[in-house]
Amino acid sequence: MGKYNFIPRLAAKRTTKKEENNFIMIILGSTGSGKSYSGIATGLMTKIYATVKYKNEHKEQPRFDSETIVFKANEIMDLLDEGLPPQSIIQLDEGGEIADARKWWSDPNDVLTSTIDTFRADRLSLIWCTPDLDRIDKRIREEADIVAQMVEKRKMKVQSVTKDRVSNKLLNPYPKLKNAVLKGNTQDGDYANVHVCDLYNLVKEIGEENLIDKYEKRKRAFINEIQSKGKKRLNGEDVVPKLEMMDIVKLIVNKWDDVNVAETSKTTLLSIFRGRLNTEHPDYEVTRRDLEDAVNFYKSDMEYAKEVVKNNS
Repeated sequence: MGKYNFIPRLAAKRTTKKEENNFIMIILGSTGSGKSYSGIATGLMTKIYATVKYKNEHKEQPRFDSETIVFKANEIMDLLDEGLPPQSIIQLDEGGEIADARKWWSDPNDVLTSTIDTFRADRLSLIWCTPDLDRIDKRIREEADIVAQMVEKRKMKVQSVTKDRVSNKLLNPYPKLKNAVLKGNTQDGDYANVHVCDLYNLVKEIGEENLIDKYEKRKRAFINEIQSKGKKRLNGEDVVPKLEMMDIVKLIVNKWDDVNVAETSKTTLLSIFRGRLNTEHPDYEVTRRDLEDAVNFYKSDMEYAKEVVKNNS
């Protein structure tokens, strides 16, 4: 499991029926630091440990494979909509540019903030690999169980998430063994350094040699897509149609009338309509403000909103 890697055991335990929780790990590191492969190795070991240790809990085995390693935030939504077995692991592999800023639902912070309760209810784990902690929303950081900084390839320095209840500051950010939950996993008195097993040896041992190739192909396809979009924008070719507030109100009135707006909370409505926009109008630009304004406008006076749409048709 890696010389001292306690993380798979912790992740599996957090997502059992008894604890009924999610597990969130953030891995920080610059390009080439080994964060992605460390995340994949940790994800695989978490799946193995959960499958063996808690096999009596599973109707379906937990998933962690090339399809649950994602590069786009909307791919997280697709996996959640598809439905993953409990104790499955999603890895969000963030290179320099993961989100298209024109489509707010492609921002991982927006997606994860709105779906964090789903992760908890479905007992899922998330490994988020990113170069910079500042990219991650405050609520997601506060939900994290582990924050790790790559210090060498296959070696991470683990940060405690235990906080002072008054100041809300981290206690012992890089804790000594006696103050941490790591007892028995590092040498006495050492800082909480986690050694990650070699990914190439691991996939060979468990018969999943194709995982690395599949991951690298999907990563290359994502990079090519980003580069292609960048060239089109530079050449002025990437003209994206936009859905504004009243366009969304028209959709709510004319197409999405199956949703009981009056008895549904605003947060849930935003999640529902965001998902439908993503599915039905993936190539359109939509801002968070326009979607919120549309929901507020329609929810405040549905009859008036219907009349406005009718008069402007």
